[in-house]
Amino acid sequence: MTDPEKNTEQARREETVTAEAFASFNFEKCIESVAAFEFTSLSSHFSKASKEALEAEDGTAAAALILLNVICSIHFTPEDQSRPWGPMMEWDGKRTAIPSDFRGEQNDVLSTLAPSIRV
Repeated sequence: MTDPEKNTEQARREETVTAEAFASFNFEKCIESVAAFEFTSLSSHFSKASKEALEAEDGTAAAALILLNVICSIHFTPEDQSRPWGPMMEWDGKRTAIPSDFRGEQNDVLSTLAPSIRV
């Protein structure tokens, strides 16, 4: 299973990543060295940081970083007005995340978190 597939499936199955989980570490530090704020660079940094968190046995930070990595796999295609947000990859009947994969409480947490992000 590839990392995007594994992370997407894991994020869909996992419990909600709480605001407290995001507050437990400085996720912005993971991306402070990003030269270009586009999805592949951000995804790469979040993926690396999630692996480091897992190695450090910090499951809370790892879950939040995996979620951020998965969110970065949602691809923006403004020229497709019927489907501007879609998966970054599709293969063998599988795909990376799309916005409708995240509903309810997880969206509430993300919408609360988003205004506080400083980059």
